[in-house]
Amino acid sequence: MVDIFDEDGQPWNFCPRGLAKQAVRRLQDEFGYSLKIGFEVEFAVNNLEMVAVENNCYSNSNSLNAYAKILEEVMDDLALLDVEVLVAHQETGPGKYEIVLGYGDVIETLDKYFIARETIKAVFGKYSYIVTFIPKSSPIT
Repeated sequence: MVDIFDEDGQPWNFCPRGLAKQAVRRLQDEFGYSLKIGFEVEFAVNNLEMVAVENNCYSNSNSLNAYAKILEEVMDDLALLDVEVLVAHQETGPGKYEIVLGYGDVIETLDKYFIARETIKAVFGKYSYIVTFIPKSSPIT
């Protein structure tokens, strides 16, 4: 991920990454705390018509079995990108899955979160699936 700079080469005042760095520094400098974060990346897998790929319930093994090879490829790619995966499972809702990432320092973990999202989209896209990260992608979620 990158920091955003203005035309003079100075950090842009509204760069989200820069603001996060400032907040982390302030927390350490003013209060003596260091912050660790982690993410659960929840996503919905749809076919090319944007219909959920399945309708099984929470953590159903049939759903994991059906997409195990793709999920394994996602996790293998994430490992190559130095993104730790703690667990992957089916979530509540049509086509919903979750990959839980390891926790760590704020900026590094934020970077890994966005790398994970792009990796998930790219790998599922290879198999003609569309991944969304919106919380409500169907009437029953």
